Amino acid sequence: MQKRRHAILYDIDRWRRYRWPLFLLATAFLFATLLAPALNHGKAGGSATAPLSFAGAALYGFAFNFWLRQRFSSLAVEGDDLVVRRTGMHQRIPLVEVKRARVARISATANKPERRRILPRPAARWLETEALTLRLDTPADQLVRLRRLLGRYYLFESDLVVPVTDPDGLLREIEEAMPKPDPGPAPARRRRRR
Repeated sequence: MQKRRHAILYDIDRWRRYRWPLFLLATAFLFATLLAPALNHGKAGGSATAPLSFAGAALYGFAFNFWLRQRFSSLAVEGDDLVVRRTGMHQRIPLVEVKRARVARISATANKPERRRILPRPAARWLETEALTLRLDTPADQLVRLRRLLGRYYLFESDLVVPVTDPDGLLREIEEAMPKPDPGPAPARRRRRR
């Protein structure tokens, strides 16, 4: 059964906030590149258009990168793993390494000033956002790899905090897929003496 992907809200917000300014500025630079020869009355001076065309292409590149991130960054439960995808890369977190899973506001984890400075701007807007919070019992090298994949916004020591589109649904999927604890042997029954 294919589980649903849950998009990361930071990436969706970045795309929605910056797409129009990036497209408008890039288009203005490229139009200025096209109009520069007409404004110079055909004189030689093509070197003045090179920085404009480069800036326009770079802004289109940033917009494309933001679109790719919001489109292909997600969390999903596949089998016994939580799969974190980020623009063509992914990492699997075995659910046996999850000590605690819950949905909480970001302010519950980013409760210190040094943690709040890490949040995307404006930080006050993100503090009340519901996020999936996982306490991981993962080796340090895996945590470093996860931090490199996701970025500094998501990992606070061993807590993975990711605002997703449906945190409650993802939490349900994680709880259903988590291995059940072994109840152990049943206590021995004592016989009553008469």
